[in-house]
Amino acid sequence: MTPAPSMSNDDGCDGSGPFECGGFFYDVIPWWHLISPLFLIFVVGPLLRYGLSQRGEWSGWASLAGRHASAWPGDAVSLGTAQFCRMRSRGSCPQKLDNALHVGAAPGALCLEVKCCAAFSKMPPLVVPWRSIRDAGAVSQPCVAAGELVLDEDEDIVLTFDLYAAVLASCATGGGAPTAAVATAQVAPEAGALLELGNVL
Repeated sequence: MTPAPSMSNDDGCDGSGPFECGGFFYDVIPWWHLISPLFLIFVVGPLLRYGLSQRGEWSGWASLAGRHASAWPGDAVSLGTAQFCRMRSRGSCPQKLDNALHVGAAPGALCLEVKCCAAFSKMPPLVVPWRSIRDAGAVSQPCVAAGELVLDEDEDIVLTFDLYAAVLASCATGGGAPTAAVATAQVAPEAGALLELGNVL
């Protein structure tokens, strides 16, 4: 009597593993869908589009826009673009605005503008009075020194320490570009010190 042929492992498919033929992930969840063009077009694309459209709401920008949306004043001075930026409304997850947020200062106000997809995200330029901004001090972020500002007591924005310090310096000089004397007062964050400008703007 001829014995029944045994299952060969030559094809590397004996059903013993979850990713092999007959395994759970092979039959139930066909992983090729994750890299197929249809998956990218009909799943990943809409998710990215939705997230981008909600960025203004989740970051708190939309709430600020209801009170402070305005074109930048003609005498506004650019302080730079935030290489690192996190912004959130209280109770929501921080939104990443790295290399997208342009920060400026004008007499009496902080100027903010998103450079990427601002219209789609419903994020118009903002001119926030200094009286509506509170310094929350230095904050710990992975691999970057940063400082936090609170806008209208409801929205938090975290900037790289140099840009954060420039904002405080501009406030101290009444807006516009900080003077050389004030700019040199930016204390190294490694020392754990802040600008001697007070914790409330």
